[in-house]
Amino acid sequence: MAFLYYLVWSLVFLPFRLLFPAKVINKKNIPQKRSIIACNHLALIDPVIIAVHTRRMLHFIAKKELQRVPVLGPIIPAAGSVLVERGTADVAAVKKILKILKDDKVLVIFPEGTRNKQDEGEMQELKSGAIMFAIKTGSPITPVIIWRRHKLFRRNYVYYGRPFTLDAYKGLKMGHIEKAAANALLSEKMEKARGELNEWLKAKRPRLYKSYCAKHSAEEK
Repeated sequence: MAFLYYLVWSLVFLPFRLLFPAKVINKKNIPQKRSIIACNHLALIDPVIIAVHTRRMLHFIAKKELQRVPVLGPIIPAAGSVLVERGTADVAAVKKILKILKDDKVLVIFPEGTRNKQDEGEMQELKSGAIMFAIKTGSPITPVIIWRRHKLFRRNYVYYGRPFTLDAYKGLKMGHIEKAAANALLSEKMEKARGELNEWLKAKRPRLYKSYCAKHSAEEK
């Protein structure tokens, strides 16, 4: 599993870093042991961008429909990712995910559940998978924000926020109210990371940030 992951990683590493350059901010927050990376989702290649900038093996959650994609389909689970049947209680997939975390590995989840095809600066409603897996295994969550959609040869920015835990929910019966509160905390932490990224861009890339904001303001009108 690890061999195949790093084989694929070595094949896509250079092409993707050249074609879709990205600066990773706060590399010190990239987890090296059991953790959940919770990232916003803007494009199909988001998992690859996260992977090629992280030298540790990562395990991704992917939709089961990808299993039907030629060549890619068999590689995804063989390289350590988990294919999930969306909209169902996929017990087998849940067991695999819990084992990944209990084995002190890093899991990447896009808690929006699907790509955000609308406003890249706003989060969609979050699904409860990330917070439930974190509570069940005692895993910290690292919020990650991809600034904008990837374009060929255009530098993007990936920001790693400060890890946090949901230990306060450990042992509680997770009803609708508790899940909503935990999810609200995850959303708050991700938005905080987005705000910190924006502040970094204002300070380090002021012309780029000003141009980006002006463009999006015009689009909204």
